[in-house]
Amino acid sequence: MVKRTASEDYFYELPIYLQNAVRKKFGEDDFNLVETTLSGYEDIFSKYYKEFLKELGESKDLSIYLMNEQPRGWISFFVTVQFFRTKKWRNTKQNEYAAAYDKVNKPLGNILDDWNLHNYR
Repeated sequence: MVKRTASEDYFYELPIYLQNAVRKKFGEDDFNLVETTLSGYEDIFSKYYKEFLKELGESKDLSIYLMNEQPRGWISFFVTVQFFRTKKWRNTKQNEYAAAYDKVNKPLGNILDDWNLHNYR
C-alpha cells in the first residue's frame, strides 16, 4: 500500500518537451535532473535531521538548535519542498502551464501566421 502511495517509477523524469530543451541547452540527456537535485537536498537535510533528533533526545529544548540559521533553513526548506513533490501539485502546474500556453501562443501563432502571409505577398 505505501509503495503505491509514496512511489512511482519515473515520477520525476522530465516530460519530452523539457527533455528536448535540456538536450538543446546542455547537450546532455539528464532527464532525471529533478531526482538528482532532490537527492542532493535529501543528503544535506539528513545531516541536519540527525542533529535535530540527537538534540531532541539530549535536551528536549530545541530553541537553541533552531536558533542556528543553517539547520533551521535546511529543515524549513526540506519540509516546504515536500509539498511540491506530489502528483496533485504536478497536475495543477501542468494545467496552469497548458492554460497559459493557450492564452499566449495561440494568439501569437495567429499574429505570426498573418505576418508570414503578408510578408510573402
